[in-house]
Amino acid sequence: MSDPIISIRNLTVEFPTAEGKFRALDEVCLNISEGEHVAVIGESGCGKSVLGHSILRLLDGISETTGNIFIKGADVRSMSERELLAMRGQEVALIPQSPTVSLDPVIKIGKQIGEVYDVHGVPKQEWKEKVVESLGNIGFEDPQNIYETYPHRLSGGMCERTVICMGMSLKPAVLIADEPTKGLDPASKIDVLKTLNRQTNGKTLIMITHDYNAAKICERTVVMYSGRILEDGPTEEVMRDPKHPYTKALWGAMPCNGMIPIAGSVEKAATGCDFYNRCEHRCDECKDLHDMKQVSENHLVRCCKC
Repeated sequence: MSDPIISIRNLTVEFPTAEGKFRALDEVCLNISEGEHVAVIGESGCGKSVLGHSILRLLDGISETTGNIFIKGADVRSMSERELLAMRGQEVALIPQSPTVSLDPVIKIGKQIGEVYDVHGVPKQEWKEKVVESLGNIGFEDPQNIYETYPHRLSGGMCERTVICMGMSLKPAVLIADEPTKGLDPASKIDVLKTLNRQTNGKTLIMITHDYNAAKICERTVVMYSGRILEDGPTEEVMRDPKHPYTKALWGAMPCNGMIPIAGSVEKAATGCDFYNRCEHRCDECKDLHDMKQVSENHLVRCCKC
């Protein structure tokens, strides 16, 4: 088996607060193969976006980070600023959530996408043609008109396609999509997912999402809770036969599955399983933190009951 395109080892991220340090990621380990599509799911605050931003080292200066992140074997944590700028956009790109907020309302779409080429040294006379071509490839029927349009004149789905276009401009090997269907109507969600799936064909996709249906376009699903990975396996298997009590409760809370709320609230445990206080199946063994264990081929779970 070839080496993973992304390898994360014991990644811990803490943020200083008035009450002390808040641990957003807790010794996360994750390998992602080239061309793999991986969904990262979990409740708000579980660390999904922190994980995505950490891969690009976007949290420098506001967090304390330990552990290692390797992209194609290169240690991201030891890269210089110049190396980071070269890596971002070309090797790994991020599609931020809430594009209507991420896009500058007073700058035309074409110029905003063109800044990606500009930062990487592409002459302006060349990147305008590239931007128009990219807008056409992403599904806009009149890309020249979109190029000259301000973000506020676009729908939510069109803004999402715009930031996908921005992320894919330099054809990166890895695309991190942070909540790409958030706030969209059902028709726009389907359109955006089709676009994203088409644009990342043959490339590596990390999709951070709350959206049950969005996760289905990925062949693998990683379930996070309170900064840790609790389950990791083939999407179809994780959805059809979830093993961790949290994953089962999460599926039950989905509107399509009855919308049954998960009792209690998220609490970071000092030791043991963080889901302990909310779990109906807790026992004394859960007071110790267990390693991930294999329950079937490529399916791992962090639970003593499995």
